[in-house]
Amino acid sequence: MSYNNYDEYSSSSNEDEYDESSENIIEDYEVKRDNDGFVDIYAHGMCLYNGTDDATAAIGVWFDDDNQLNVSSRIRGNQTSNRAEIKAITIACRQALLANVRKIRFHTRSNFVKRYNTDLRRKWKENGWRNRNGETLNVKQELLEMEDALSEFDKVSWNYVFSDESKGIQMARELAKDAAYN
Repeated sequence: MSYNNYDEYSSSSNEDEYDESSENIIEDYEVKRDNDGFVDIYAHGMCLYNGTDDATAAIGVWFDDDNQLNVSSRIRGNQTSNRAEIKAITIACRQALLANVRKIRFHTRSNFVKRYNTDLRRKWKENGWRNRNGETLNVKQELLEMEDALSEFDKVSWNYVFSDESKGIQMARELAKDAAYN
């Protein structure tokens, strides 16, 4: 399994979360596009011991077997499953842009990402990014970064899956697990 393992990702504006130096620019890459020009991307975020002091969050992004765009990495900052799921989408977008992809189809098991895209986005934007208790969302910055990353594409499609049946979902999950346990 070949994958990029960049330094851990962070949302802090004081740190580079994504190193776009020349060593990370992929000049010789191949991505599979369907007849409509869409590239399938499988994204998985996870957090071991979520909600505890020992929490460890990681992401897995899978394009295809042995693809240089695949990512397996821990994230920096607050270690939660929601943050990891959001970061997986954001980093997948950045990877796809390296390959000059303009149309993406995400496959994810993330219920949080699904709920955000189907009903929470509009609600949170209207109420100033506040939760039920009136507090600013603790993932507001990550959601805004994800929105910015998604806006770079001509078309974005979503496929929410409910099991690990697809190879792509299994591979993205394995990439995330590998990063979380190492």
